[in-house]
Amino acid sequence: MPQEKTDFDYGRLGGIIGLGVEQALTPAWSFTAEYDYLHFGGPSVATPATVQDPPLAILPANTTSLSRNYHVGKIGLNYHFGATPRGNG
Repeated sequence: MPQEKTDFDYGRLGGIIGLGVEQALTPAWSFTAEYDYLHFGGPSVATPATVQDPPLAILPANTTSLSRNYHVGKIGLNYHFGATPRGNG
């Protein structure tokens, strides 16, 4: 049985969802926290049927989809230019 090539499909489609909060500490300073979830579809990998020897085995053709998932957390301290540092006029 002749060996065929493995085929890759590099199409990608994805999405992101997230949420965040910001809390004022003073009129000039605030604290922020954010969480984002990113999901990207990956390439499909198609492998042809092959014969493995030894032991004699026939591996069927298969297609596997690969994907990427990311969980991103951020924290920050913000300074707001033009604001008075302690809220005093």
